[in-house]
Amino acid sequence: MIGKKTRIQIREICTDCDALGVVPNPAWVEWSKKRDTLLEQQRAEGWSSSQINYEADKWLEDNPHPEWDEEDSCPECEGTRVIIRWVLVEDFLTECRLFFNSERTHSHPCCEDN
Repeated sequence: MIGKKTRIQIREICTDCDALGVVPNPAWVEWSKKRDTLLEQQRAEGWSSSQINYEADKWLEDNPHPEWDEEDSCPECEGTRVIIRWVLVEDFLTECRLFFNSERTHSHPCCEDN
């Protein structure tokens, strides 16, 4: 029997990692931004490909790749790609009503309240 304290399991796609299970490592994000900024600046100044490659090699010597993996397991879903939460049935039904009422974009007999 379903009572006021009955809970159901909800599985939601993790929005922190877009259901990939991994997120970019912050060290790599920072390193990539610095590298990309340098390359964009050189292109904007009209550098030749050989000049850009030469300078990029020099830059890499001074700024080696981070030691860590490029991606980390998502801390929100712990790499499972989904978030599992338990909610009261009453709260779930309220969320469903709000969701479906806000999604209503047209008038149609099947969507009308009785």
